[in-house]
Amino acid sequence: MWCYRRVLRISWKEHKTNEEVLQAADVTERLLDQLILCYAGHVKREGSGHLLQLAVEGRRGRRCPSNRSWTGHIKQWTHIVHMEKKNGKLRIERNYSDGSVPL
Repeated sequence: MWCYRRVLRISWKEHKTNEEVLQAADVTERLLDQLILCYAGHVKREGSGHLLQLAVEGRRGRRCPSNRSWTGHIKQWTHIVHMEKKNGKLRIERNYSDGSVPL
């Protein structure tokens, strides 16, 4: 929660509830997701040996280990279940069973 407060520049002196912060952060979170997806496309277009892709797929530091890779998180955000390329065309299957709205 403190991360959202910091990004939105909400001081502790404002006495905002967590619900108010989450409502304000929803727009910011969707914007950040879109920016991350644009960056991911930029990195993937550069090729496998490019420095940006090597940095993105590197290992994490001392924090708790993540069960998902960076591309795994992107698949979760975009609700991609399966991706397949046939005859030069990309086929993507998505699942919106949780009632969420696509980006």
